[in-house]
Amino acid sequence: MDQSAEYAELVSILTGAGPGGALVLGGAGMGKTSLVQAALARTDVPVPALRLHCTPTLSAMPYGALSPYLSTLERIEEPVQVLREINVILEGAREGGVIPIVLVEDAHFLDPESSFVLSLLVENAAVKVIAIGAGRIEGDSTLFSLTESGLLSTLVVQPFDADGVRFLAQEITAGVLTEGAVEAIQAMTGGNPSFIKAFVQSCLDQGVLVRAQETKPSAGEAGGRWLLARLAPEPDEGLVELVREMHSSLTPGQQRIVEIMALGGRQPRALLLANNGADYRHLVESGILKADREGMIELRAEIHAMVLRHAIAPGHRAELHQQWIGHQQELGLEPTPLQVLWGVEVGAVVPAEEVMSAVATANDQMDYALAWKLCALAGISSDSDLGVLLEARTLLGMGRYYSARAILVGLMEKTDDPVILQRALNMLYAITVYLGLDEGELERLENLWEKHARHGSDRRGFAQARAEHQAINELLESWRDIQQSDPGPQAMERIEGLLADPALPVEGRTIALLVLSDLHSVDGRTETALGLARKAMPQLDLDARLAGNYQLSVLTRIGWNLVFSGRYAEAEEFLAAHRGSTVRLMIHRHGSLSLIRGISHLLRGQTNLARHALLEATAEFQVNDPAGLAPLAQALGEFADQRAASVLSANSRTRSERGSKIDLKRGITRGAVSASLGMLSRAVATSTAAGASMASAYPLLEREFLAGTSQRALNGHQEAGGLGTRLFELARGMEGQRARFLARMADPDMMTDGPASEALAREAVEASEYQVAAESMARAATLYAEAGDTRRCGAVLRGLIGLVRERQLIPDAYVSRALALAELTSREEEIVELARGGNNNAEIARKLTVSQRTVEGHLYRVFSKLGITDRSELNGLRLHAGTSRGQNA
Repeated sequence: MDQSAEYAELVSILTGAGPGGALVLGGAGMGKTSLVQAALARTDVPVPALRLHCTPTLSAMPYGALSPYLSTLERIEEPVQVLREINVILEGAREGGVIPIVLVEDAHFLDPESSFVLSLLVENAAVKVIAIGAGRIEGDSTLFSLTESGLLSTLVVQPFDADGVRFLAQEITAGVLTEGAVEAIQAMTGGNPSFIKAFVQSCLDQGVLVRAQETKPSAGEAGGRWLLARLAPEPDEGLVELVREMHSSLTPGQQRIVEIMALGGRQPRALLLANNGADYRHLVESGILKADREGMIELRAEIHAMVLRHAIAPGHRAELHQQWIGHQQELGLEPTPLQVLWGVEVGAVVPAEEVMSAVATANDQMDYALAWKLCALAGISSDSDLGVLLEARTLLGMGRYYSARAILVGLMEKTDDPVILQRALNMLYAITVYLGLDEGELERLENLWEKHARHGSDRRGFAQARAEHQAINELLESWRDIQQSDPGPQAMERIEGLLADPALPVEGRTIALLVLSDLHSVDGRTETALGLARKAMPQLDLDARLAGNYQLSVLTRIGWNLVFSGRYAEAEEFLAAHRGSTVRLMIHRHGSLSLIRGISHLLRGQTNLARHALLEATAEFQVNDPAGLAPLAQALGEFADQRAASVLSANSRTRSERGSKIDLKRGITRGAVSASLGMLSRAVATSTAAGASMASAYPLLEREFLAGTSQRALNGHQEAGGLGTRLFELARGMEGQRARFLARMADPDMMTDGPASEALAREAVEASEYQVAAESMARAATLYAEAGDTRRCGAVLRGLIGLVRERQLIPDAYVSRALALAELTSREEEIVELARGGNNNAEIARKLTVSQRTVEGHLYRVFSKLGITDRSELNGLRLHAGTSRGQNA
């Protein structure tokens, strides 16, 4: 993260005995020079005796790098003359047996003759050479040969990973960044520390980095997390100056390659070579470009491309485009949206069909800013109905729903084409879904459709579209009714009937599958719900427009049902696989993936981890909520807060009020309900606000409320029809591995069976059901203690302590009461520490001025509480966190 390993190795080379040195390599702006300067600034490192500044011009001159030190030589006929002259200069630096240091900057421009002289000096143990270079030193260089012989070490300064990006960015912001912001900064800067610094500072200056409004921020985050309000800042003085400095260090040929990459974006190796770009390999090695296995090349840092595009003069853009376009057409390559924009910007003749295809592709890639530039510059909506649809889709992707609605209504007013009319109407329905299923809006859209259906000239076309329109309109009305009231059995039958209607278009089928998935999910049929959500995926893979509208909602439901089914490992693999392959896709999905991860932690009792992930999701949704998930994240966050508050409240009373009740009626303020996941949001909010008594309309949430309530475990099955009985009845009728574990945990027969509870705990740990495991261990320990089997009780408690620590669980009142059985008294702790220190019983007795029998009695009780049989087991044993010493053990 802070290049500490490279720094330590460099210091070791500089301060160690003997000659040698290092090649410090890395991309432009990677911090190579800063690393070397930090090492040379040490008091135990001598000041460099020679500093060689290499340049492209000097690289073409024999002994060009050494020339400033060779002014006394009128003519150089052989290397020995140079060697003798340099040794004279170095002689003064060798006093006291010090080996002089030669610092070589921009060593990739080191001329062969100077390189040969330096290699002789190193081989003769006359100097230490520290050479700073971009990329790598060429294989025919004598300095390169010294690395192979081991006389010179090679240190490669790598781009920062996510931890490094977070560390550097948070130093600048003096606050905590969301994981989504860290991912975006890393992707935009390529992990280059110079770009990270400039990017973050520009974001702060321009208000692109903003603080999320958090009602209950975590410790150390009083001002809220920092998140990106948009993908990147505008090019400003700091960014432009950095890019210009990097650009000026390149050769003219390399500059041309980088400019083509900035203007044309990602392109194949063959196209670069056709444009005299053979020197691209050095740019890849120096970290400015990156290449993939398919032979595609692009700039490593996207912000580098954005700023350089801004800096290239219009005339030079046109000149480069004229040279580039011919080679692109010769190779028969389809232009990318960015390349089409390049042509439009320089005034090239670009067919309207090509522009519209580029807009559609940019929308598919969720690069709505690029799509909008193409729309605005090319004016595609001025004389084309298809152009209006594309512009509306772009506005929809940008979140400008009312603007999109206005131009779509305008299109419907003037078109008689039933296909265009139906497509416009489908987009208006999508906008209605985003803005809320308003009854008046659905009626207005129905009237608009009927007006054109009656007067349209293409009767057959309108008749064919009418069936689709009626089916999707009925579906949306059904969905609206479900959103506005608690769903009943008739709702499911209604949606299933619509799904079976062959007239329902693909978009309607997607919506119907999502609604049906929700209906099954809230009833606890999570495996069925998962299957329905997955049925929507194949069609989304085929239709990019449909994917842009609904893919995130589908992904969220798949993740939701995976975790509520108890398929946690599969859920984590799913989240990783759908993280996103581009920075725009990562930003688009990050909040939703954090939401699912938070639910996964919450169900397993990892309450603090859950709260962190849900706060992350809520923060991200403040600036980017394409699927309308903010209310669901807020409701779940408050659910987690309530659980944490209940745990803390219960734990504070555990020692003095064993078994006291926890308030189940703790109210919260409910947020607005989103259209896309409104039923799930309402279910969570209702359960959180009113407890189990009001969650019965949503059995899945009632199940989870009961599973996380310590009062249920404290009461056991003492009351007929109590909380435990209700959980058992609910869970055994539901689908998924989690439901089966919860049913076994709440089974009345398990309440008095210690060995069975212990076996269940082992299985639950294997299945990652940590909350179930903790409660089952606590029950087993309690039953063993009541039976007088203290050794067995101690062994179970030792496993419980390990589980709580390793899995970062927050023990509830029931688990805390069991853990209290393993707490040591202050005298027992004192004796344990002395025993760990190697003292025998007699020595402990003398030090504490007690009898040896007293020591033996204390150790017996310790062994029983901790479930151990041998004194050696005390070593390395971590005591229960409730003890004063155990916290630091």
